[in-house]
Amino acid sequence: MTKLAVFKSSKWRRERSRMVVLIRLVALMIALFAGFANNMVQGQDNLDEINDDQAMVQGLRDRGLLELADRFCDQALTKKDLSGIHHANLVVEKIRTQMARAIQTPVSERAKAWEQAQTIGNEFLQKATAEPRRPIVEIQLALARLAEGRLIAAENRIGSVDETLRQRGLEQVREARKRLDGIERELKKQLGRAPTKKTSDGRLTNEQVHSILANVRFQIALASLETANYYPADDRVSRVDVLTGVVSGLEEILGQVDAQNALAHAARIRLAEAQRLMANFPMAEKNLALVPVAELNGENRQLFFEQSFDLAVDAGRPATAVGLLETIENSSTLKPSTQLAMLRLMFAMSKQVSAEQRSGWLDRATNLIARIDSTQGTYWSRLAERTLLANSGSTGAATIGAGTDSAMNQGTVELVARVGEAALRESRWADAREAFDQAAAEAQSSKNWSATFE
Repeated sequence: MTKLAVFKSSKWRRERSRMVVLIRLVALMIALFAGFANNMVQGQDNLDEINDDQAMVQGLRDRGLLELADRFCDQALTKKDLSGIHHANLVVEKIRTQMARAIQTPVSERAKAWEQAQTIGNEFLQKATAEPRRPIVEIQLALARLAEGRLIAAENRIGSVDETLRQRGLEQVREARKRLDGIERELKKQLGRAPTKKTSDGRLTNEQVHSILANVRFQIALASLETANYYPADDRVSRVDVLTGVVSGLEEILGQVDAQNALAHAARIRLAEAQRLMANFPMAEKNLALVPVAELNGENRQLFFEQSFDLAVDAGRPATAVGLLETIENSSTLKPSTQLAMLRLMFAMSKQVSAEQRSGWLDRATNLIARIDSTQGTYWSRLAERTLLANSGSTGAATIGAGTDSAMNQGTVELVARVGEAALRESRWADAREAFDQAAAEAQSSKNWSATFE
């Protein structure tokens, strides 16, 4: 090798090392300043202080840098002095990264992507048969199945899945519940037998077992809640039966944990959700009013917003949540699920206000859909499109626009047409036809004849 080649090679290595260090420092600072919580309410384990490697992976993943998160995690797993606790926590992070990837995977390949999350955890469990922290990996695997089922349920609610996919979602929720029930039984056996203080081998203390057990019971209630979402709207008896059990389970959790605990906050908000689904709007409103909003962590805060918006819409009083909407509408840190709840509220408001105000609400909805499309990825963009279509046509935006003439929201017509064009490119013929038909209906109702024939 020539001197010049050696010089270039060594220079490249130095530059690469500098970039790696810079990326690590930036990502670590992002993670630390974002205040990541090691919280089982979000499926995380709150047994130990979060370490730098976990903070790095979480920071990269939350910014969509999934490949970099995977590579960093794999590198951290090769450390010679890796403890069992650290190993289990990194496996959990790898599962979460794969879950984030699965969400953005095309529908035709999504099942395979979700199964890969299971493979990552199962490989660890097969090798680490005596690892005391096995439960946190087992829980994360169950939560991965629950997450898949929850996402399919969200699509199912707006008519975006066929029967085969709906059945898969329901099976995933039921399997998650089955696994969580098994984990609960095993954890109960450890109560009173686990050490009272932390040990060098990483065994769970009795206090930690209690903490995990409470969180597992919370996740079991969520699995039942999602099961109820799969029942048809006309099967009210089955839905109410399941939801009654959810309410009892969540009330039991609230009676067992500190009211200031993040788990208690999440349980209170989910309790309001179950009561909303039972159409018990007064009790749902009462429970949301008991939530100390100022004390909520980031995840629970957005969950509170979502449930507040959905409750206002379902109760037929969307105007009661407009003030809350305006406090977060322009936030740059909103979860896509929160944005979809905001979108539902905007469409509901557009159906209740005067003709002069409708265009403004539809403009806000159009702008929000554009934001979701540009920042949240394919999966959430598709859900936003389906939400738009569900609120268009003879019962939605076309009816809203009737009589507004030139005040009709031209952006809504264009956006619905764009949904059709995207579906056409992806060979989703039924979606394309539905979108184009509704775009035409929008234009005709507003007497926008040129748009009708475009």
